[in-house]
Amino acid sequence: MTKSNKIGRLTNAPVVYVLAQVRFSAITKLGEKYIPNIQERLRQNYPRFQHTQPQEAAVPMAAGGPFVQVVTSPRWDFSDRANRSGFVVLEDAITYHTTDYTTFEEFLEKLRLGLIQIHEELRIALTSRVGIRYIDLISPDEGEQLRQYVTESLLGFPLGKISPNPGQQQTVARIKTTEGVLTLRFRQDQSSAILPPDLADHTLTPCRTHPDGRPKAILDTDHYSQVDTEFNVEDVTSRLNRLHDISSEAFKTIVTDYAWNKWH
Repeated sequence: MTKSNKIGRLTNAPVVYVLAQVRFSAITKLGEKYIPNIQERLRQNYPRFQHTQPQEAAVPMAAGGPFVQVVTSPRWDFSDRANRSGFVVLEDAITYHTTDYTTFEEFLEKLRLGLIQIHEELRIALTSRVGIRYIDLISPDEGEQLRQYVTESLLGFPLGKISPNPGQQQTVARIKTTEGVLTLRFRQDQSSAILPPDLADHTLTPCRTHPDGRPKAILDTDHYSQVDTEFNVEDVTSRLNRLHDISSEAFKTIVTDYAWNKWH
């Protein structure tokens, strides 16, 4: 099977986590005014509910120089019964994420239906950013090597002759596309950590784990459009379609025919 074919559903897909996010003008009274009605609309398909107040460190500038300020941002999670897919609502963003990815078409349809329900309550005015992100775990079987799965240019410095455990290596590429900005991160190590630090606080049940001491690579594909348009669900899904198509082409450029045929 050639990589020119449409990806469709990979039988042994390396994908472990996918998210799509829409950012918009902040709604500061979201919790007290809108969340109960959003929960009522979503709870049939996403009955699990969690409200948290994550803290982030910000470093604003002041007259005396920069200082550390702790910022609290309310977050509402709505997840399905298996805790494998759901929506995350922030004051300025809606994310649909999953660890149970099958096809993009199915993923997009679930996002679309949820956005319609949430938008009917929030009446979002302006869209500021739309993006999609894939996390793939590439874990060679016994007797295999990473070079069988990805192009040689991603593999970094050849340090295997110096140490049997060369530690962590990372390759990052950031390019402008016809739709926005595409960032590709390829990390190699032998740890059990799979998700990058900025996604480590997600609440979903993982689909795969990885043992310490075994070589692996994480491919993080992040593609977004910065926009300033009136919010419209169909416009959002159409833009995500285009972002996905370009991300898919990047993925097919990176992986080898050997990997492609094995995942199919």
